[in-house]
Amino acid sequence: MKHPKGFTLVEMALYVGICSVVLFSLSTLFATLVSSRVKNQIITEVNQQGAFVMNTITYAVRNGVSIQSPASGSASSTLIITSSNPAINPSIIYGSSSRVVIRESTSTEIFLTNTRVIVNSLLFENVSSSTTDTVIRVSFTISGNTNSTKQEFNYSKTFTGSATLRQ
Repeated sequence: MKHPKGFTLVEMALYVGICSVVLFSLSTLFATLVSSRVKNQIITEVNQQGAFVMNTITYAVRNGVSIQSPASGSASSTLIITSSNPAINPSIIYGSSSRVVIRESTSTEIFLTNTRVIVNSLLFENVSSSTTDTVIRVSFTISGNTNSTKQEFNYSKTFTGSATLRQ
């Protein structure tokens, strides 16, 4: 007796089941990879922009001659620095529309952060006294600017640093 060629219903169901499991596993793996990629991009963006802002502010303070604001022993959301170069006097650093801005002399505003991050609680503290060098403490929080409500895409980091005038 000759057997007909082809698949039985049981064999076909088994093949479809195995293919479904493999395709489901691959799609889950792909979704996980995309999700972790987005999270890593947000973390990298926050860290890079935070480090850039902190380096720019501390560089400006170190190369300044005097601090106009905040006064000794006080805090402010705006930092005003006088430098030895009259072309950039005064240098003003402040927060505007969730971004950090620097303006030198009468020039236009230069944004130190882009729209992919949000800067919160920018604070400058003049922690010097009459017997010490002028020390400015800087602190701010940067968060990733995502439209997602998913917790895994929300990332923020607080940056704190200080700089002393070179005299």
